[in-house]
Amino acid sequence: MTVREKFQEEAINDDAGDDRVLTRDGVPLTLTVYIRLTAPSDEQMRDTIFDQMTPAAQQDRVSSIRLEDVYVRFAKMDVRNRIRGIVASYDNYKSLYADFGGVNERINAEISGVFEKNRVPLSFQNAGISNAKPDQKVWDAENEKVAAQARADAMTVMSEAIKSDPNSLVTLKWQYLQKIAEVSANNGTKLIIITDTQDPEIANRLSEVIAGSDLR
Repeated sequence: MTVREKFQEEAINDDAGDDRVLTRDGVPLTLTVYIRLTAPSDEQMRDTIFDQMTPAAQQDRVSSIRLEDVYVRFAKMDVRNRIRGIVASYDNYKSLYADFGGVNERINAEISGVFEKNRVPLSFQNAGISNAKPDQKVWDAENEKVAAQARADAMTVMSEAIKSDPNSLVTLKWQYLQKIAEVSANNGTKLIIITDTQDPEIANRLSEVIAGSDLR
């Protein structure tokens, strides 16, 4: 079976409260770790389950013990604490992403240690992170930062082009005038375009865009 350990914010958490993990910079992360378990092949270890667990009554006078119940009883609390400790050792979510393989190796080693130390009567196969995301406000801010940098880079490229060839400013002006005219034509908006250039090429191209439309 597979156990899903979720560290989520209160709004979507199964339990009351915010139980997200924190990196060293204090930024909360939502995190999901999948843990694969099997029933022990050793008969003596299986008997340990019956000795220490109370079966839950099912229909038709049948009682059962689920593997997940065994995991919750013997390992869950320590496993979650170990995962929190691993995440807290990283400076921020970016450093965690950069060492994604290493994080999974550490999680597997720590969970294996918990099973051995607690003598959990289950066989641990492996574990892995399937989702890790910082707080939404931090995520949005990072995306905006990247977008702002892209805009700044584009402006730098245009500025350098204008410095090396002043005529490129005329081309840039034409491109924006064309875009304005096209959007206005598609929306059926009347538009008056006043430009300070006498460049016949711009006048001809702009005439092509507005020809047949309700523009002047």
